[in-house]
Amino acid sequence: MIRTLRNGLARNTWWSRLLIASTYLVSTFFYMMTNRLASNHDRAVVFKFALDDQIPLVPFFVLFYFAWFALVGSVFLWLVFDRRTGRAIDRHTAAIVLAMVLSALVFIAWPTHVPRPEVYGDTFFRRLVLLIYSIDEPYNCFPSLHVAVAALNGLTLYRHGPRRILFRLAAAAVVVLIMLSTVLIKQHFTPDILGGLALAWLCDRLAALLVKKKPAKGAVRQEIDRTGPKPGNERAT
Repeated sequence: MIRTLRNGLARNTWWSRLLIASTYLVSTFFYMMTNRLASNHDRAVVFKFALDDQIPLVPFFVLFYFAWFALVGSVFLWLVFDRRTGRAIDRHTAAIVLAMVLSALVFIAWPTHVPRPEVYGDTFFRRLVLLIYSIDEPYNCFPSLHVAVAALNGLTLYRHGPRRILFRLAAAAVVVLIMLSTVLIKQHFTPDILGGLALAWLCDRLAALLVKKKPAKGAVRQEIDRTGPKPGNERAT
């Protein structure tokens, strides 16, 4: 079995990429456990700026908050089943798992809390906001994992996705809107966004050190075609 696993990793098979990606699901237990621990913690503090008191509740932005799940899932599926991405899944997953683990340590050491506003009315968007409130406790706030993971997905799309300017602008817009949604539906405060961005940067750097970079399929061939063969390797004509 170990030999099969090694061969799968060496040959960059889809199931080996899926196996790596599945470690993200395991790491989500850290969040669930710390969320439960923090919900009963008397030391949970409210960490915000004065600006946060001026930011209104905008229920429409709950759509972008939910878009996070589509972004995370679609990027993982793309990295798993598109062989052209090489082993990009390794660094991507490592960064996200690191973010989950490091944030869990912060949540335990310094639990934070976001008081939620009263949500009046019976509109579709307000019901979605209440759904989020019902399934996610208002703890584990700083740093924002919603922001950190969205930023890491944005980095992966920038590095390995299509280089068309419209695609990159659209991807960046989605990531920014997801970040804004965290404060506009009152799931987080502004410092949580800044903490999430810092966490994403740190985990991306750590993942780069931990995971050896491997070129995507065809990358070496494209480089040779672009620069030409090395001196001494030309074929005689």
